[in-house]
Amino acid sequence: MRARSMAWVRGISAIVALLFALTLGTPPALAAGANDTAAKPARTGLAAAAAARVAAAPPVRLAQDSGTTSSGGSRSFFRSPTGMAAIALMVVGGGYAIYSAHHDQKPVKSPIR
Repeated sequence: MRARSMAWVRGISAIVALLFALTLGTPPALAAGANDTAAKPARTGLAAAAAARVAAAPPVRLAQDSGTTSSGGSRSFFRSPTGMAAIALMVVGGGYAIYSAHHDQKPVKSPIR
């Protein structure tokens, strides 16, 4: 009876093994042709002009790099309404977990035991 109930495990393990082999085997096979210079078309026209213009442009500084922040950026996440709601949910969830663990440790009273 046990062999019948666990027959599906062999099929699932074969599928997992196949997916694992494909996952590890495919990237090296695809990377073999990555170094071909003939596969890359030469840039001409608009693409070459755009690439040259991007390369010549000065780097752009982000707001984080320049030291300027927006008015709401200096406030901590946990002081925002979303952060306070997150803290409240974590406290309620932790309290329930402690309550549940404390009440789940009662002895099992079964006629079989």
